[in-house]
Amino acid sequence: MKQFSKIILLCIFLISCGGRAKESKQERRTGINGDAIYVFKPDGSLSLMFKEKYSILSFTVFLRNDTLKLGEDFESSITVANPNHTIEITSPDSAKITGHPNSAFETYTFRPEKTGTYDYRGVIEYDSTVANFEYKFIVVE
Repeated sequence: MKQFSKIILLCIFLISCGGRAKESKQERRTGINGDAIYVFKPDGSLSLMFKEKYSILSFTVFLRNDTLKLGEDFESSITVANPNHTIEITSPDSAKITGHPNSAFETYTFRPEKTGTYDYRGVIEYDSTVANFEYKFIVVE
C-alpha cells in the first residue's frame, strides 16, 4: 500500500508539472498557511502548494493556489492511498466525497462570491484513521 501511495503522489506531481518534473522548482515559503511547499512550473507560474504535515504516505492535500482573484475557482486535489475513504469538507462550504475502488484521487472546487480570507477545512477518514486538515486562502479583486 505504501508503494501505491508513493506512485500516486509521483503521478500527481508529474502531471502538475506538465511532465517536466526536472524543470520544475520547489520552494519552502511562509505565507497565509505558515510554512508550505510551493511547486512552480518551468515558466515560473505556480503549479500547486501543500503543507508537509498534510503530505504523508497515506494521504496528501494539495491546493492549486492560496491566492485567487474574485471569479476564479478555489481548487484542491486530495489523494488517499486507501480507496475506501471518506472526505468531509466542513469549510468554506459542506461537501462529502466518498472514495471509489479504482481511484485514489479526489478534487474539490469552490467559487467564492466575495473577497476576503477563507478557511478550507475537512476530515479524511479511512480504516481507523481520522485526519483533520486546514488551509487558508485569500480572494482579492
